[in-house]
Parts: sequence; structure tokens; C-alpha cells
Amino acid sequence: MTKQLPLDGTGLVWVMLHPEEEYSWRAPWEIEELDLIEQEINWKSSIILNKSEQRKLRKLRQVWDSGNGRFVEMVPEIAIRHARLHLALTWLEGYLLNKTFQPSDKLEARARLMWSQEKMVVNSILALSREWPKFNWHLEDISAAYIPAFIRAYRRRVGLEAIDIFSGPHILNDHQLLWRIPERERSPKLVKRLELAKFEPVLNL
Repeated sequence: MTKQLPLDGTGLVWVMLHPEEEYSWRAPWEIEELDLIEQEINWKSSIILNKSEQRKLRKLRQVWDSGNGRFVEMVPEIAIRHARLHLALTWLEGYLLNKTFQPSDKLEARARLMWSQEKMVVNSILALSREWPKFNWHLEDISAAYIPAFIRAYRRRVGLEAIDIFSGPHILNDHQLLWRIPERERSPKLVKRLELAKFEPVLNL
């Protein structure tokens, strides 16, 4: 049976630990068995990773959640959000399983370009302050792949209040999205598909 996985860091780790299994990607909020996926990750990592690698993986996932990691730590999480599986998986395996990880010049160049582009997009959104009315952010022209990074940057640099975000489509669907982020949280309480017509009055202001 084909495993349905979220296109994020959790799904990436599952793929690394289950290289022979069949899987398909879904938008993260469409996954109903996330607890089961986490259980499978914990069980499999305890079998095939040594204690040091297990600790390294736990720390890495904490860093991904906060968004405060170094370049070498954040590359896999950013890459998988943008559906760059080869880059994400190659980097994750190299960083996790090698004590002296040194990516090839080509791989590092690709990673740095991706890292810089994400920072530029998120910084430009915050600088333009596309917020109207208050606590409603209109990012309809921005891919949903950037929204997790935007939320983390917002929490660090703007505030902890509850916000709604209207974004462009996810890479796996063609609907604009509403993200409802609770107070102090970095993860959405709700991600809902919206019809384009619903945005037309806002875009014409």
C-alpha cells in the first residue's frame, strides 16, 4: 500500500528511513495519520540509527520547527517544502550520517541559491507589510511553500498575536489558501482551500 506523506520535514525523514517503501506526497494539512507517521519514524530511527545520530535527528527537527537553524541545518527542510527531493534527501543523509559532512560545490551552490531566495521573499513580504485589515496578510501571489518560513519570521520579528494569511496555491494543488495561525503558535490551526472569486474584491481595492 502506498504511504501518503506530508511534503515537509516529517515526510522527508520518513522517506530517508524507509528507502524501499512506496509513497506519495500530499499537502501537510491533508494528512490525517500524522501521529502514526511520527510513531513509525521513532521506531525505525531507533533501529537503524545509532544513539548519536538519533540525538542529531531530534535536534535537527527541533531546529526546523523553530526556523532558527544554521544554513547547513535548514537546507533539507527548505528544499522539501519546495519539492526538491534530491537536494533535500542528499543533504539530510550527508549531514546526519557523516561526522564531517562536506557537500559538493554544485550541491552547495544550489542550496545557497535556494536559501537566499527564500530569505529574500520572506524579507520582502515583511518589508511591504501587506496587512489589511490588521492581522490579515494578503500573500495571494506567494507560493504556499514560503508560508511556514513567513510565519516563523513573523513570530520572531513582528508579534505573537493570532493572524490569518491568504496565500497562493500549494505546489500540489491549484487553490489559493487561508491559513489560520493561533496566538503564539508557529503552525496553522486550519488551512482551507479558497476559490479565486473570493479574493477579487480584495485584490481590486
